[in-house]
Amino acid sequence: MPIRSFISLFLSFFLLNACYLQRDGDALEAQVRALEARQNAFISTVESERGELNVMLEDAEAEIQLLQAALQEAQTQLSHNSAGLGVEVDELINEISELRGMLEFANHRVQELSQEIEIMRTDFEIQLQSLTTP
Repeated sequence: MPIRSFISLFLSFFLLNACYLQRDGDALEAQVRALEARQNAFISTVESERGELNVMLEDAEAEIQLLQAALQEAQTQLSHNSAGLGVEVDELINEISELRGMLEFANHRVQELSQEIEIMRTDFEIQLQSLTTP
C-alpha cells in the first residue's frame, strides 16, 4: 500500500501544481502577445533598416564605379600627357642641339670675319701710310 499512497500523493501534487488559474493564463497570454508585438516591431525595424542599407550600398557601389571610371580616365590622360611630354622634351633637346651648332658656327664665322677685318685694317693702314709718305 505504501506505493499506492505514494502514487496518489504524487498525482495529487502534480495535478494541483499543473493547474493554472484563468487570470494566470490571461496574464501569460498578454505577455506572449506583448512579446509578439515587440518582435514584430523589431522585425519591421530591421527590414526597414535593411532596405535603407541596401539603397545606401547601391549608391556607394554606383559612386565607386564613377570614381573608378574617373581614375581610369585620369590615368589614360596622364599616360598621354607623359608621352606628349616625352616627345616635347626630345624636340627641345634636338632644338637645343641645333642652336648649339648654329652658335658654334656663328662664333667660328665671327672669328673668321674678325681675322679678315684685322687683315683689311692692316692692309688699309699700309696703303694709307704709303699714300701719306713721300
